[in-house]
Amino acid sequence: MKKPGAVPMQSDMDVLQAITAAGGLMDTARTGEVVVIRRSPDGRPMLRSVNLTALIRRADPQQSVALQPSDTIFVPETSSVEADQWVDRYITRIVPFNQSINYNVGSGGFFR
Repeated sequence: MKKPGAVPMQSDMDVLQAITAAGGLMDTARTGEVVVIRRSPDGRPMLRSVNLTALIRRADPQQSVALQPSDTIFVPETSSVEADQWVDRYITRIVPFNQSINYNVGSGGFFR
């Protein structure tokens, strides 16, 4: 979401309305796998997956989830963003090298 955080609850608010109130989705959002997290009466978390793509494109009524106070909506990022974050975390920050390195295979360099 573009502006993560608490959103004032409106009556009969659903997932899509809450995301819209939070500024909408980022281009990197994985819209087919949005998760609504709700606490059960005994305090355990309950998860419900929502396919916003199906809701938006096909008006799939099974994807329209009415929210309750204190529900949390988690919108994961696409796999390519996760890959970029992995490279940054485990390669770029650990292995010091110039990221503008030129890979000219067969032109002399390391491969003679």
